[in-house]
Amino acid sequence: MRRLLIFSGVFMTLSLVALFLTVEHYNKLDVKCRGEFESHIDASTLIANVGVNFEKGRGILTIAGRFQEGNNALEYIKIATVFNYEVYGKLTYIKVSQQHSSISAGDIDSKLQHLLPMVFSSRDVEYVYEFQLQNGGDYLIKQHGIPILYCKKV
Repeated sequence: MRRLLIFSGVFMTLSLVALFLTVEHYNKLDVKCRGEFESHIDASTLIANVGVNFEKGRGILTIAGRFQEGNNALEYIKIATVFNYEVYGKLTYIKVSQQHSSISAGDIDSKLQHLLPMVFSSRDVEYVYEFQLQNGGDYLIKQHGIPILYCKKV
């Protein structure tokens, strides 16, 4: 009887340690990468670089590039979004805390919304992404199972 109690206690302790380490592993997301993209819709064009940095529950997404609408002059834009995130299994839940931009929020919504691969236009919404680790430490970022950005490790 005594052996059974000792064995049960040791087994339970090892199980709890394994569970804690597994949860800790999956809740850790340390991403520092850069990507680039080119989007075209009708006569509008956006060519930009994306910087992604996730670390210890906080992150920043930076998009900088050139935007041209029709025959208008080129406009240089920069959008920086600071956010909090939590990881549950394969999914990352992002909630915006600050956003700074070289253009107005109205212009982002009216002109750029459909040209951007990732944009967080509301603080009241929790965005969900999947970060798939690739060879060499790169990430494929997906939303609803659709790849939206390949991000190379920095």
